[in-house]
Amino acid sequence: MPLLNGPRVRHLAAERGWDLPTLARKADLNPRTLANTTRPDSPQPVSLPALYAIAGALALTGQDRRDVAANIVADPNVAAEIRAAKDEEKKETKSEPRGPIRRKDTERTTGPKRAADTTIAVAS
Repeated sequence: MPLLNGPRVRHLAAERGWDLPTLARKADLNPRTLANTTRPDSPQPVSLPALYAIAGALALTGQDRRDVAANIVADPNVAAEIRAAKDEEKKETKSEPRGPIRRKDTERTTGPKRAADTTIAVAS
């Protein structure tokens, strides 16, 4: 579980005119949890869902929450992993077709083939 850069998180929240309880409410986190993870001295690690929730609350319109998440983690290695995962996801989503899977052949089938007409003549 990564550590947050507490002063950076507090600064970004202050830029938006928020205090920590407001940021916690917007991120749907307990205010005490957010305060513990953003302490300048001895911060507690944050879970990935909580990290992305904080990043989503701090992200500006049009800004990807993964970019914000990479900017607010304290460890540069974790930030590099977040950015690499984002790049991998972009590569994967571009190559995948959208919509339902279509048949390759265009032969139409109407069901099981029937045997030749085998009518039985009834003698009268």
